[in-house]
Amino acid sequence: MAEVWLNGRSPGFPSLKAVLQAAGQTVVELAGYDWSVNSRQSDTQGFPQPGPYGWVYHHTASCLACAANDHRYLCLTHQYRPVSNVCLGMRGGKAVWGLVAAGAANTNGAGPARRTSVGLVPTDQGNHFLGATEISINGIGEVWPRALTDAAIVGHAAILKAYHLLATDLISHHEYAGPRKSDPAGPTEAPLGVSTGNSTPWRMDPLRAAVARAMTPTPPPPPPPPTEDDMAKHYLATDGNLALQASDLITKRWVRDEVEAKALFGADYSQTATKLSREILERIPNVGPVADGWTDHRTAVVPVELAIPDEFALDLTVRRCPA
Repeated sequence: MAEVWLNGRSPGFPSLKAVLQAAGQTVVELAGYDWSVNSRQSDTQGFPQPGPYGWVYHHTASCLACAANDHRYLCLTHQYRPVSNVCLGMRGGKAVWGLVAAGAANTNGAGPARRTSVGLVPTDQGNHFLGATEISINGIGEVWPRALTDAAIVGHAAILKAYHLLATDLISHHEYAGPRKSDPAGPTEAPLGVSTGNSTPWRMDPLRAAVARAMTPTPPPPPPPPTEDDMAKHYLATDGNLALQASDLITKRWVRDEVEAKALFGADYSQTATKLSREILERIPNVGPVADGWTDHRTAVVPVELAIPDEFALDLTVRRCPA
């Protein structure tokens, strides 16, 4: 089976560039360098099926101000180029991702066999089986700016999600390679709970937890239930709920369902209630004739910016129910 490349040409694996841009990240390419066809072993090796088995988080051990130079070094001048799939660093006060290689890259090196949610990474095969990010910082005391760690969390959440991986599949270089590597390391501006000192390896579980939250954002809270003033001022026509359409403006209350509407208005409740509603509205000063479409249950929203005088409300006893 064909190996997997992260350039948008492997089915089910969108381009790294598109993935990061869709997550709102700033992404740059190196002029004159085609990241989309580059990989280790003479530009011929992608990831084994079914795709990357995980993703490794590195720092470059250079400096915060080195991001642009690091990008060029990882792509063009490193002895074992290309090094990593993407790089990340601060450029002009902003976190910027650089594209390095769409195929497998030389950066993870040797390490023991490791199991991920995809399968078993064989011993010393991290370069072939695992994707990687290099982040520009020295790792011996430079503080990771909040903008940098925020971008790393959002960007890695997008990468993992796009390539069918879990947050637990994001591992540090130290976790993969053991004592010979310490990255990532260093204090952070944001209170992530990862740093253990200026040059000691991060605790990765808090970072993975932050990435997991970014992969499944919290849905917005539901809107509050409408008040009677809201019901009088805004008439919401909802598909299939003729009882609500016919009675809301008349009673300033909710009618529960079609059964209750028939009990109030009779079997032809929609026609009766429509007629009553039209008559009431047309008697309110400054409203005038009501358009034919106002009771159409397919109408999404019909605003009525007025309060209905009490003398026009019918004396009906109905149960008030949520929308």
